[in-house]
Amino acid sequence: MKRSISLALLASTLAALAVGVSACSGSGDDVASPTPTPFNPDFCLIDWQVQMDADHYNDYRLFMLAARWSAGSNNYSDLQNVGNIFAYGIPNTATNLNQAAILGLSTSGDFTTTATGVEQGNNVTFNDSTPQAITQVGTDLQTKIGHLGSGGDGDFTGTWSNPSPGATPTLGTGTVHVAMVDGSSLTLGSVTNGAVLGLCRKLSVAERRELMFTPMRVVGKK
Repeated sequence: MKRSISLALLASTLAALAVGVSACSGSGDDVASPTPTPFNPDFCLIDWQVQMDADHYNDYRLFMLAARWSAGSNNYSDLQNVGNIFAYGIPNTATNLNQAAILGLSTSGDFTTTATGVEQGNNVTFNDSTPQAITQVGTDLQTKIGHLGSGGDGDFTGTWSNPSPGATPTLGTGTVHVAMVDGSSLTLGSVTNGAVLGLCRKLSVAERRELMFTPMRVVGKK
């Protein structure tokens, strides 16, 4: 009998850049000039990828509310602030991670992060020395299918990329590992045919859900 697991954060995701513009008031014949609202990103992710074959790639991503990145110690059980997705066998042409052959996630386990801020170009690191249990789930990320394997252990060092949709990301260094129950072992990130990047955006709750499933493929492109 399928069971549901509580994934409060995973009910939200990331997607469109929300930067407002306000106008300054003028007097006489002065023309009001637009003043950009401070960006203030509120959601950030690290995305590790590797090309699987000519037509598919694999993806592991960690996402958290912006305030958590400089907190040092974090745990996947903090579902209000922390989330992750492992997507296996994503078609190169996919428009949604739901098109992957397998989806999995972890809901427990410690890891550490540091960040000098969440603006473009700020430094960020991730480190997890202990593999976490990964549960295979349905496309709703709540229906539990079974034990998928373990992983999520690895690292990242880099800077936050340009947050504008369509901008070329700034690649970092680091890898994460996944050991699946069928005996296969995967390494994603800065390896041959792999890549890893970090990104922060200011998003509504609905936009977070959208971006969480948005492919960010940079591997396997000619």
